[in-house]
Amino acid sequence: MGNKKPHKDRNQEAIKKAKIKEDMKHPINQLLNETDDEGNLKFPIAPILRKYLLANPDPAINAMRLSNSLVHELRWHKDRAKNYLDAYKSKEKVEMYDKDGKQLTKAECYTGHIQEVQVGFAVLTKLREHLVNGLLPTVDEEIFSLEKYNDFVMKTKKIVEDMGYDLFPDKVETIEPL
Repeated sequence: MGNKKPHKDRNQEAIKKAKIKEDMKHPINQLLNETDDEGNLKFPIAPILRKYLLANPDPAINAMRLSNSLVHELRWHKDRAKNYLDAYKSKEKVEMYDKDGKQLTKAECYTGHIQEVQVGFAVLTKLREHLVNGLLPTVDEEIFSLEKYNDFVMKTKKIVEDMGYDLFPDKVETIEPL
């Protein structure tokens, strides 16, 4: 047999080369790989896009943005709940209005308070799930390291605790019906 490749291996190699040639017809591959007569990349954006596509920081960046958005949403619901409760407890006339401009009653303010508190806890749950199931999977040790993840989550935890919440509770407490 010597150095001759079996017939099957030659066919597989030919199929691979044909596949590569076909793949190179795709616009993205032309953009990233086409060269001029001197062997330089034809398109100046190619090396920039190659680096971006290899690194691709967007999943980690977008996950951190969503986390920040959820923290701000939590803060917004907490503030709204406080406003409703303050209006409910006030001796003054209620100065809160619904989305249609109708003045709320004290009872509606109390219900609004309860609703905002509960929505806040739902947002907190979504934040927890996102930090664990959305952000953690983006750790790759090149672009987004475990240290960066830990730092981000610990800072998020501090902000959430400063608002009076527990980001990662370790026990279940009975919630009394309202």
